[in-house]
This record gives sequence, C-alpha cells and structure tokens, in this order.
Amino acid sequence: MTFIIFDTETTGLKAESDRIIQLAAKVLTPAAWGGEEGGDTRLAAMAGVEAGGEPEDGLIFDRYVDPGFWIPAKITEITGISNESLFRARAKRFEEVWPQFVRWVNAVRGEKPVVLVAHNAGFDHKFVMFDLMRGGWDERTFQEETHVVGMMDTLPIFRSEVLWSRRKGDGLPGKPNNYRQGTLYRYLLGEELRNAHSAKGDVLGLEALLSHPSVCRKWRGVGSASVLEMGGWDGPREINDGDVTSKGEGGGGFAAVAAAVGGGSSGGVAAVVASSSPRGAGKMLVTRRATDEGQQGVC
Repeated sequence: MTFIIFDTETTGLKAESDRIIQLAAKVLTPAAWGGEEGGDTRLAAMAGVEAGGEPEDGLIFDRYVDPGFWIPAKITEITGISNESLFRARAKRFEEVWPQFVRWVNAVRGEKPVVLVAHNAGFDHKFVMFDLMRGGWDERTFQEETHVVGMMDTLPIFRSEVLWSRRKGDGLPGKPNNYRQGTLYRYLLGEELRNAHSAKGDVLGLEALLSHPSVCRKWRGVGSASVLEMGGWDGPREINDGDVTSKGEGGGGFAAVAAAVGGGSSGGVAAVVASSSPRGAGKMLVTRRATDEGQQGVC
C-alpha cells in the first residue's frame, strides 16, 4: 500500500461553482506510518522526478491551476495565491494538470494500490470530483487512472479518543482546543505551521503531524474507519454553464466504507482492494464522456 498526502487550495468553499487553484501531494515514507524503510523510497523518488515531481524531491507533486476566472481578493489574502502568481507560474487548466498528476502517482506508487490522506478529506475529494466532471471525465476516472482505493480523513483521526489515550505511556498530552491543522501543528510540534493555506505547505505539515512519535504507529488503525470511497455519485449530476448541479438526491459523491487500512506494515487493505480494485490495471486510462465519442487515450 502506498499512502499519499493530498491537499488542494480553491477559489472558495462551493465545489459546484468554485475551482481548484493549487494541487499538491507527497508520498508518505515508511517512517511516517511505522513501516520499515527500504529501497522503494529512493526508486519512487527517481521515478517521481521523471514523471514531473518536484526537482528537489520526486516524492512531491505541486502545481498551480488556472481556474478560468479572477481569484477573489479574500482568497488571495488567505492563500497568498493571486492572479499574478498564477500567471508567473504559467498555471494550466485542471484538464492539463490532472494527467500530470496521474503520471506522477503511477510513477511513485510502486505498483501498489494507493490511499490518499488529507485533513478534512471530503472537501478535497468533492472539489476533485467536480473538476473531473467539468473536464469531461467519467466518475470512475479517479480510481481507474490513479489506482486509488480510498481517501483517509485525518480530521476524525485527531479527534479520536484512542489517539489521545495515555495508556502505556504512549498517549499524547491533553487534547487541543480544536483540530485545525495549524492548531495541531502548534500543539504537537511547538511552532507555527509554515506556509499554511498553501497546498504544499499543508501537505508537508500533515506529514510532520503523522510522523510525530506518539501518532505514527496509531493513525492508520484509528483511520481505518474514516476512509472515503473514491468515485461515483449518490445521485445524477448535470453541467450548466460550467457549474455542476444535482438532479436529485445526492450526498456529495462519496460514501464511507469499512476499510482494513489499519493492518500491519504491509498495508492491510485486502478488503478494499478486493471490493474496488480498478479495472484496466497497468494502463493510465483517460475515460472521456460520450461527447468525445467514447474514445480512450493513454496519458
């Protein structure tokens, strides 16, 4: 199993009308989840560079995304991402960034299924699903192209009583006032989270939290009940002038699944893989909607 921390920055809070403006991810090394170090990490980093990962570390992916409209001033104030910075970064539209991300994931996953890890994961997952639909991709694309079997939410992990238990002296001190990532970082690591509200900064911050000595051997077991199934909508959707709206009852495009992610160092996800193993393994399929006459391309 390959764990990849994942984060987005967006133009607002409504996935139906707002857009992703930054997409970042990082492969979790075994030290962050209690596994054993091996040669896979170095090979994955080399493959990641070749697939478009960050030059200083192929285990990191970081791209700015052109939303197709002006970024609100309030969002620039929060994230530091402005229209000018997107222009300087030569930001591309989501439809161009997504295939780059797919290539990177498949380069660094080492032929293993992937679980994405994010703080308040439902937010990021929903934005990705809506932007995929706007790009004309089928809902199954997320799973089929990236071999992602689920997304684990660290918010309920850090809220868990188990994580903060003092049994056997391995528990954390008393709970913080809230479970925002910046608060957790300050509380556990004793300093401010640098580059907060930057997707890359938040990814690196979450990695540091999960690597904390009192967290790294617990979070997978606690989080096995907080995995979101990738792909699929609870109700039909339609696109109107670039916005995606519901045509009936729907719950946000994902459902909670019972996932055996909290197993031993080998990953322990047999139940997830057996029930949702992506079709077309070994190829990076780009499954277009009917408007493209059902054509399939290879990234």
